[in-house]
Amino acid sequence: MSRRPVARDGTGPPAAASAAGQTQRSEVDSLAKQRQSSRNPPPTQPQPQPQPQPQSQDHLRRRRHGGGGGGGGGRTGSSEHDAPDSLTASSVASAPQHTRTQRGKASKMSSSGTQATQPAQHWQLPWLPFLTIIAATGLLLILVAVVPSSPSSRASDSLSPLSLSHQVMPNSTVEQRTPLDGEQSPKMADSQPDAIQDPNPPRTTPSGTAAPDTSERRRTGRSGSDPAATAVDGAFIVRFKVYSQHDVLVRIVQLALATLENASDVTVPIDRSAEFAFSPSSDLWWSVVHRENPASHLPTDFALLQFRNVATCSFRQAALAALRQHATVRSVSPERRLTRAPLHFIDHEMPTESQIHEGRRHGRLPKELNESYNSSFAAGRHMLAGVPVIPMAAGPHAQHVQVASVLHAEQIWARGFTGNGVRTAVFDTGLAKSHPHFKNIADRTDWTNESTMDDALGHGSFVAGVIASSRECPGLAPDADLYIFRVFTNQQVSYTSWFLDAFNYAIHKKINILNLSIGGPDFLDMPFVEKVWELSANGIIMVSAIGNDGPLYGTLNNPADQSDVIGVGGLDISGHVASFSSRGMTTWELPHGYGRVKPDIVTHGHMVASSHKETGCKTLSGTSVASPVVAGAVTLLSSIIDPASRWNVVNPASMKQALIESANVVPDANIFEQGYGSLNLLGAFNLLAQYTPRASLAPPALDLTECPRMWPFCAQPMYFGAMPVIFNVTILNGMGVSGQVLGSPSWHPTLEAGGNHLDVAFTYSELLWPWSGFLAVHLTARASAVDFTGTAEGTVSLTVVSPPVPPEVATRVTRLTLPIKVNIVPPPPRKMRVMWDQYHNLRYPSGYFPRDNLKRKEDPLDWNGDHIHSNFRDMYMHLRSQGFFIEVLGQPFTCFDARQYGTLLLVDPEEEYFAEEIAKLRTDVVELGLSVIVVADWYNADVMRDKIKFFDENTKRWWTPETGGANVPALNNLLNGFGIALGDKVFAGEVTVRSDGENPFKAPYLSGTSITNFPPKGLISQLRLTDQTDEMLKGLSHVDDNVAVMGLLQTGRSGGRIVVYGDSNCLDSAHSEGFCFWLLDMWLEYTGTGLIDSRLMESLTSFPDGYESPLATNSPQRLETSRLQKYSKVLRRDSLTLQRPIPQCITLSTAARSPLRNATEDFDPHVDVLAGTFGRLAPVGSGPKANRDSVDSPDTGSEWTMPESLQYPILAVVAVTVALGGFALWSRTRHRQQRKLFKV
Repeated sequence: MSRRPVARDGTGPPAAASAAGQTQRSEVDSLAKQRQSSRNPPPTQPQPQPQPQPQSQDHLRRRRHGGGGGGGGGRTGSSEHDAPDSLTASSVASAPQHTRTQRGKASKMSSSGTQATQPAQHWQLPWLPFLTIIAATGLLLILVAVVPSSPSSRASDSLSPLSLSHQVMPNSTVEQRTPLDGEQSPKMADSQPDAIQDPNPPRTTPSGTAAPDTSERRRTGRSGSDPAATAVDGAFIVRFKVYSQHDVLVRIVQLALATLENASDVTVPIDRSAEFAFSPSSDLWWSVVHRENPASHLPTDFALLQFRNVATCSFRQAALAALRQHATVRSVSPERRLTRAPLHFIDHEMPTESQIHEGRRHGRLPKELNESYNSSFAAGRHMLAGVPVIPMAAGPHAQHVQVASVLHAEQIWARGFTGNGVRTAVFDTGLAKSHPHFKNIADRTDWTNESTMDDALGHGSFVAGVIASSRECPGLAPDADLYIFRVFTNQQVSYTSWFLDAFNYAIHKKINILNLSIGGPDFLDMPFVEKVWELSANGIIMVSAIGNDGPLYGTLNNPADQSDVIGVGGLDISGHVASFSSRGMTTWELPHGYGRVKPDIVTHGHMVASSHKETGCKTLSGTSVASPVVAGAVTLLSSIIDPASRWNVVNPASMKQALIESANVVPDANIFEQGYGSLNLLGAFNLLAQYTPRASLAPPALDLTECPRMWPFCAQPMYFGAMPVIFNVTILNGMGVSGQVLGSPSWHPTLEAGGNHLDVAFTYSELLWPWSGFLAVHLTARASAVDFTGTAEGTVSLTVVSPPVPPEVATRVTRLTLPIKVNIVPPPPRKMRVMWDQYHNLRYPSGYFPRDNLKRKEDPLDWNGDHIHSNFRDMYMHLRSQGFFIEVLGQPFTCFDARQYGTLLLVDPEEEYFAEEIAKLRTDVVELGLSVIVVADWYNADVMRDKIKFFDENTKRWWTPETGGANVPALNNLLNGFGIALGDKVFAGEVTVRSDGENPFKAPYLSGTSITNFPPKGLISQLRLTDQTDEMLKGLSHVDDNVAVMGLLQTGRSGGRIVVYGDSNCLDSAHSEGFCFWLLDMWLEYTGTGLIDSRLMESLTSFPDGYESPLATNSPQRLETSRLQKYSKVLRRDSLTLQRPIPQCITLSTAARSPLRNATEDFDPHVDVLAGTFGRLAPVGSGPKANRDSVDSPDTGSEWTMPESLQYPILAVVAVTVALGGFALWSRTRHRQQRKLFKV
């Protein structure tokens, strides 16, 4: 029989809510008994998971959109077959029991108080219980009125069953964590280590307050590899809802497929090195792969299904459908081959940020710099490699970093803490058993097909040395117990199934800390992503590198971009954010919402010294180096807590709280570059030493006026009529693996600080699992702000609860506040308002969307998609410098008011358009005067089918693009009503326009399309360009004259204007060879005023009768083999032409306003300002503390002002209570007098 494993601390997913009629107190007792009984289960037998519970669509929508779209917290984008299951949580709010007790006493007194000597007809008042009831009722009403966070009185205020949608691990099973050897009762140690003087206290903001920390995102967890090396042809991971022995799962698959023809009923061992090759003589169409590894004897939750090449497509589909419908199967996903990219070494002479931005300002980056920052995604999820080996004896010692010394680890070692008793796992390339640098190699395992545990590459040895080397180049925790997991071969190859087995084994071995110096862009590899959640739910603290794809934004790697993982970025040797370190935001939440803040923290990642694979030391750079620095710090910090209570204090949330709240702010870096700041080891020591379980918000305050730290939010003020500004805040729950937001968040505008001009709405995760959730704050300026200029302030409040941890019986509660401050200005003129279309952007994962520049053959995939704050960041900053206001549309065209905007900006769209959108856009342009700028890219079906599809030798699979650089057929549908069409030829060259200086304006034209039709009275710019189509298809190189690349059109006397251009590369920071912002300025001048720059006018030609291209070009046809419908929000899943119903526009109800009468004295993120009830928090250690107030430690010395709406009801209750009390006393006195008379 199987069992359901739960988290180590017993707090795992709570059981289903108890039956109706059971008291809340009994529910708490039942939950405590259940949790206590689950703490010592048999070590290897998983338990069944509770069945999913129904849930309202409103909650599902809230979870899907986290930040309007899901954020880091809110994870979206589950694969087609990963249907959301649910996790249940019992009600834990403990109701007072004194009322029932007092009533019982009253009843007894009433019966016993009737004396035989009394007159039978005398009415006797039960005065004591009556007074008690009156007093208790009055007191209760007063307390309810004055409690500052009054959650809504709906059923969900208690921990009712809630679905976890895509964020939790549905119906998952996690292995029970039994206490480690020597662990005792789960209470805090009586004595904690003394505080250490921090030589590097946190830097402060210009206002003098400690700078707020910030963390967490949007799309869903990355894993796997790119489509070029992702899905193994015919191999699928079948995940189950329970853990069982492998032969049991094989039998389940047999039963599910028993009715299908040619079904196999045997398990066939498969040699990985043969890429799942079957014997040619085999007539079986499928088999379950027998996996030989250290976890083979343990229960597992997945099986690896392999189809043979002869299996027909219809048979595969039928088999997969049968499995997905089976009651025990949770999901079926493709097996993925994870290949590390060839080593792209990071040069030690790295360019500075100023050099990079200077190069961009002039529109060009050095070729080697561009390649360095855009190549590491070339093979999907991969080990994040560093710089070449430099023997320590050969290099100058002043030019390398000894992290233990730089972070002052010696001060902690001197107190006797060196990582003792902490189990730290390194998932990498292995480690030699006899390596002289390591004291405690507790276990080494190989998960590859090479049957060795040694490290032939040196990557794993280096990572392990940063954590636990004990000599020459010491690590941070030299006495930690190292567990080495070799998950990459010498050819730098791995598979998702290898990781899943290794992760299960890590749970079985009760690993505490796990370092992953790997990453990739595929956050939709759900088996990998959800297994990471399961590790976290078991209390394993995962640390992972954020990626080496900076300085571009939106280039985060998975799993570092997950909310429950500590994502680590890198610092250069001077202490600034390294140019190679990937930047946020997370992209899971797009297009509907906004990403979370990542990385969480940055630390030394340049010229770090650590262990060579045999002996001695070497230096490397990269975030794969920075990640083990933090993993070593986490290991060392965990060892400072008494072993008897260690893992009741240390968990993924509490450790992240200690790190980010003590971090030092990096000057001149924004939150998406540095997260919450640089690692402050001693500050984290002091904070963790005094830690009590609590929830917190990251960041703890939203001061959107603070630049550059709060870029891009500080770059543009708010104004009435604009799209909501969305900030995706992360909720960290150090109280337990599961928790709940009790009631709804509340909004308290500060009236004297302009708060009455601000409206707030929320989307949030009601259920927090594992250890975290999201709170998306949607900010809009009210109509009262139409003539207002200044700042608006207020506070958001919410309450987080978690089940008690035995021997506790009371629910754990934290009340949180989030101060907010924004800039507001009057609405700008219409011509200065630009709407950026985000809704029609598609990206990897997990389709094959090619790069816009076909000459970049070393990496054919467009990994990161498009956003105005990521790869178009430079364009955004340029437009802001020109006075334009840019808003983001994450919904169809039917969801914005065109009368408010001067220009709609469509750049490089890959999505289709709803028929309703096409009709509305024509009305908006012709009747409402909206102007449109369309910047397209290449599209040619023959090139897609024959020249940029590729055969992956690893997976034996052809990959064909889902669309071109842009979806030109869809754009032609959109523009057809205006008489505009784009062609299917691909052109390259240069655009030149006369400037007022000596040098003309120039911009590259890289793999762009051309205009084939344009209406009468339009203006066309024609150039002499190279025909890339014939060059790629026929090997012919020739130049075409009069290629129309730009068109300008006035649609009518009162209508809007249209600009069409054929190439977006010169606006895109990701792979630009030169910017054309000067051209964008000319376009916006035309769309806003109707005036054409005289220099641009010289290159334009008028066609009174309309323009038709003289070149032999065809209208682009959709590629018949495209799978665009699988990734489209517009097309039906089963058709390339049929559309879904257009979705309803997302509108959020603004939160009720509970104003604060007085403005805060100073905007201090470390003061709870909700009605003044929570005073200034005492600092812990040397780092700022999140805004929270435990119910056990209110500040009783502060003053509270009663809301006007409550004054009269409370006075009435008090008056009635006094009157009834007086009547009771009078009656009692009269009764005594009568008794005396009777006795006489």
